[in-house]
Amino acid sequence: MKRVKTMLSVLLAAALIFAFGAPCAAAEGAADAAGEYDYVCARFSGAYIESIMNYGVELQPVRDRYIEYDSPSGNKVTLNADGTGYLYLGDDNQGPVSSWSLDGTALKLSAGVSDFDGTIDNGLMTLVFDDGFSLVFAAPGTDVSSLKPISVEAFTRVVYGIETGTYDLFALGYGGEIMGTAGTGQTSVLVLDDGGTGSMTFGDEAGEITSWTIDGDAVSITMSDGSTTTGKYRGDLGVIELDISGYTGYFGQEGADTDWYLAPDSRLFKLYDGIDANAGAHLSYTLHTEYLDSTSIYDVHTKDGVYYSGRTTQVSGYEDRTATFFKDGTAYVLSPDDMTATVATSTGSSLIANNVLLMDSLYSLISGRAKSMDFTVETRELNGVQYSADVYPATEYKAETAFLFDDDGNLVGCIEGPPVLQTAAEIGESVYTVAAIDGAVDAALLDISTYQVVG
Repeated sequence: MKRVKTMLSVLLAAALIFAFGAPCAAAEGAADAAGEYDYVCARFSGAYIESIMNYGVELQPVRDRYIEYDSPSGNKVTLNADGTGYLYLGDDNQGPVSSWSLDGTALKLSAGVSDFDGTIDNGLMTLVFDDGFSLVFAAPGTDVSSLKPISVEAFTRVVYGIETGTYDLFALGYGGEIMGTAGTGQTSVLVLDDGGTGSMTFGDEAGEITSWTIDGDAVSITMSDGSTTTGKYRGDLGVIELDISGYTGYFGQEGADTDWYLAPDSRLFKLYDGIDANAGAHLSYTLHTEYLDSTSIYDVHTKDGVYYSGRTTQVSGYEDRTATFFKDGTAYVLSPDDMTATVATSTGSSLIANNVLLMDSLYSLISGRAKSMDFTVETRELNGVQYSADVYPATEYKAETAFLFDDDGNLVGCIEGPPVLQTAAEIGESVYTVAAIDGAVDAALLDISTYQVVG
């Protein structure tokens, strides 16, 4: 890997040297974007690594990654509100920005004879220097924790699909759901050595691998006690998915693209990731079920561990209003018409305590599928309108579920198929029509001090 560092040092330096001229233009979007941006890291593509290494072998189809690239101290981009600025990339590579403009998040910047494309989004600037090579800068106070840059050596291993090495357990999967192991105390390390041997640990237990093979994407491992396991090799991600007692263990080498599993690039995950039950979340939707041809209108509010779900149910010409309230481990059934509350149950469940919004059926559907990449994009109809839908297939325990989005990426509906487990009644489809998912919490609904507790 030393050659990687040497080649990068030479070629990156060459890529960053350019001439500068005098300022001559004004900027669009200057009022919001003007300021100083400090260097954070680089961003490489797999093809850029190959252009440096020239190994001439087949590359894994990796995603571009943020890279720990050491650059001269103090590198920064300064954008002035008058459309000028300054670009500092070392004492021998600096000069004035003659013009820059911003259209939405799209950045254009000129410095002397060089023109750059890039973006500025939420305080983060990405400046493209070459095909597959960019530098990333951040305005003061910008949260850069999500970038997670990796070393050049680690990225190179993934780019070329180098199988041997150490893989750490980062997630467990079951029934299509994936749960990260960070902070859980669950640890496991898989080591694949040259020659087809290695080792594997689970917590304090350790075992020797007498043989392992990777044939295409098929993994087979035999332990010294004769036990065997199989799995899948994802060279494009630097990950081995291993079958473990009915679960899937996800093991990643250094530089593995774990976000592909834990933070999928999907519309549903973006929605899920933007809902913060503790900070405050509001869901408003209608649920129609084929069973009894019933319609229920939900208005859900939650904040700081307190949960309120108002429901108006309409079936066979009859209408009923009720609500569920949860606080400090106790759930109540509320009757808003006569302002009474009845204790329903008490629970010490850490799952509910950590996210009370899991009590809501729509949110549960969202969270149960958000980290899965097993979906297809199809077209589904809701209330006579065709929408783009992310369709998650049925599993052993879950029905097929389609999440429908409008052109702006907002969730407008959800269609859940009939239960896969046999029931006495014909439940049929459940159709959710979403009015709002936002942070507009009505604090008054999270206080039931005016209710009379009965029963």
